Amino acid sequence: PRSTPKPSSAASDVYKRQEYSWHIDAVPQDPVRDIKLTALLNLSEDSYEGGELVLFRANEIICNEFNTPGSAVIFPSFINHKVNKITSGKRNTLAIWLSGPKFR
Repeated sequence: PRSTPKPSSAASDVYKRQEYSWHIDAVPQDPVRDIKLTALLNLSEDSYEGGELVLFRANEIICNEFNTPGSAVIFPSFINHKVNKITSGKRNTLAIWLSGPKFR
């Protein structure tokens, strides 16, 4: 039988001088399912500087478009990514993860 992807989510505020280092979105201790897709929504209401989302696929890809409030990005959760340091203001983001059966 086919299983339906299971969504989960988290909201985060990233303040000045905060950042997220390189990582993938995964739950390695779960023997049954993997996170398949990561969806991010920029919920920021005020402007901020820094905080660029950077994906890594053979080289760094800076997603400058994601700095626009109301923008969204979806990518495979196994892609390495990070958020650069906030230099001014606050960045507010909603993350949604879609999971499914373990990768084979």
